[in-house]
This record gives sequence, structure tokens and C-alpha cells, in this order.
Amino acid sequence: MRVALLSAGPSLVQTFDPDERFDLRIGVNSAVSVFVCDWWSCGDGQTFHRVEAVGLPVLFVMQPDCSWYRQTSAIRDRFARHRVVGWDKVRDSVTPPNEWSNWSVTAALALAVEQGASRVDVYGHDCRGIVDVSGHTLAKREDTWKRASNSVPHCWRITRDWAASRGVEIIEHQPEIDPCESPPSSPPRA
Repeated sequence: MRVALLSAGPSLVQTFDPDERFDLRIGVNSAVSVFVCDWWSCGDGQTFHRVEAVGLPVLFVMQPDCSWYRQTSAIRDRFARHRVVGWDKVRDSVTPPNEWSNWSVTAALALAVEQGASRVDVYGHDCRGIVDVSGHTLAKREDTWKRASNSVPHCWRITRDWAASRGVEIIEHQPEIDPCESPPSSPPRA
């Protein structure tokens, strides 16, 4: 099964072709506000509170009983329209590494494995910057890219390696670098 994992980095709109066919699309955080997805990996209620999905993806959340889902009647009603699956279902089903549940993107990869992915195409997983694909600024995000332990890149590598060890091919799509933006090459040595 071929799965598209749509992370919320700004490169998502540059790299993902919504006309490309996949068996399943898993959106991470605000990626679901840009593209239709089958699943929405949304670790916390704050993100659900802020982001409205295109369509009605299955909501894959850390804690289905989080108080953020009951903040207002509008949020309660919106939450009630989704089929909701807790992260514990995946943990109990495929036993991913400990780092899988630290971030919505790593949880999405574990979900892809649990759903039977043979190949996962990853879009928008930029691991830099503080503005997501929807234009929302996440000021604390810069620190999450750089932390020595439990950083997004660290947890991603561990979860990606685990998925690969289970036979899942993982293709990470990155935007092409504009030649004007690349560092100049060193002059040839004499």
C-alpha cells in the first residue's frame, strides 16, 4: 500500500501533487487545512482547536479525552463529527520505538506502518523554520529542530529506521534548490 504522509512544513505546497494517486493520505497538523486527507495526525487539542480540516479525516490523537476538544460547543460539535482513534491503538498494534509518540509526524509514520504501508512518500517535512504551511507561526518550533534529545529530527530518524526495518520504503520529497540560493562552489585548486 502506498501512503502519502503530508507534514505541515511550507515545502508541502511545492512538493506534493494532489492529483498523484495514493492508497491513503495522512495529514500532520495544519497540512489537513491545505489538502484532503484520510487521516489527521493531530497530537494535541490545541492544534485541533486552531486548524480546520478540508473534509472529514479520521482524527488520530494522543488523548481523545483532552479538554481542548470540549472548550466550546462549536469545537465539541466539530470533534464529534470525526471518527477518533487514540495513539495507543497504534502503540499496542505495532510496538513502535519510544520516540514515535513525541511528535505528530512520527506518530503519522507509525500509523502508516499500522495501516499496512509498503511505501510512504513524505512531503513537507522540512525540519526548519517557524511558520507552517498554513502561515501559522510556531515560535517555539526553532528549538524543537535543534534539541539534542527528543528533537524532531532525532525522533524522526529513529521512527523512520524502525519503519524501514519493517520493510517500509520511505521516500522524503524535498523542494529543488534554486541555483541562486545554493552556496557558491569553491574555486578549483591549482
